[in-house]
Amino acid sequence: EREPAIIHRLPDELLHAILSFLALDHSELDLNALKAASLVHSSWRDSAQRFIWQAGAELVTPTDVDAFIRTRDRRRCGPSELAVHAHTSTKQLVRLFDACRDGQLQMLMIAAPTRDLDPAVLQHPNLKRASLFLSREGEQGIDTLQWADLRQLILQGWFVATPASTVQFPFKRLESLVAHDLTPRGRSSLHHFLSALSTSNLDALSSISLPSIAGPLAAETIAQALVPLAPKLKHLGLSLNDRVASTEAHFIPVFEAAATSLYSFECTTLPYALLPHLPTSLRVLATMEEAADIHPTHLIDVVFVRCPNLERLYFACERREIMYKPRGTEAILLARERGIDWRFAGEHDDDDDE
Repeated sequence: EREPAIIHRLPDELLHAILSFLALDHSELDLNALKAASLVHSSWRDSAQRFIWQAGAELVTPTDVDAFIRTRDRRRCGPSELAVHAHTSTKQLVRLFDACRDGQLQMLMIAAPTRDLDPAVLQHPNLKRASLFLSREGEQGIDTLQWADLRQLILQGWFVATPASTVQFPFKRLESLVAHDLTPRGRSSLHHFLSALSTSNLDALSSISLPSIAGPLAAETIAQALVPLAPKLKHLGLSLNDRVASTEAHFIPVFEAAATSLYSFECTTLPYALLPHLPTSLRVLATMEEAADIHPTHLIDVVFVRCPNLERLYFACERREIMYKPRGTEAILLARERGIDWRFAGEHDDDDDE
């Protein structure tokens, strides 16, 4: 007679599938339940702990970084997401990446506002998974081979020079980059990093956001570095200064290079000088600071004419600030007639239009 099939004798892959119901969504990951499951039986431990280690880590202090490094040999696999809010040196970052074993990292954030950030450290081989994994797709459960590679990169700090000719980044499937440059004015080297990206054959890179640009001089070099990347971009976010007309003019070649690919554009201000150069493929347009200063006439005569595919607008000002301007109501009515979803500060999906 066969022994009864109790849960402690299930095949590893079946037990792993059962425990996966505690880890279907990172936003609802039940770490307490997974920790409890890892203590139920020795046969449960590896599967439960694998989900825990894959859940990601947020390291707030350099001490947290050191603690993560020390636990390398205890972990069954590397995290899929890693957020670093403080570190002591580039050497410590290298040791941290050494501890991200198995190369399973898909999201990396390094946000240390007071620290130098040398993008050359991102050449670490653990930022690329060296093996393929099987995933089940489609109604018939077809097995497909996919790469688990770094997909999202968020950087914040003082960028130091990284010559493009000496850097080749290993994460070839990077999709999204946010680079928050806090370098004092006149010293930015963010353009070196962007140039290095353009020479690393990152065909999947479709979203770039630059929330901070350190002055007009940096804007010129950054714009030049963005041009080679622009033809593949679907989203672009820029920090612009409408009070310095020459700053915006540097980005005209970027828009021209992205004329048929750019899907959404987000900026701190929306300078009139850039309006005639917005890509005709644009569907989403958002502007934050000084949104009320945009004259409705410019929207009617330029944006609504040049961008026939526009679907959504967001202005970080109140609706009345646009309505009370000359042709303001006309602009809002025209957007409604065109089917453009125009939202203002404080408005949500369930709000009724005025």
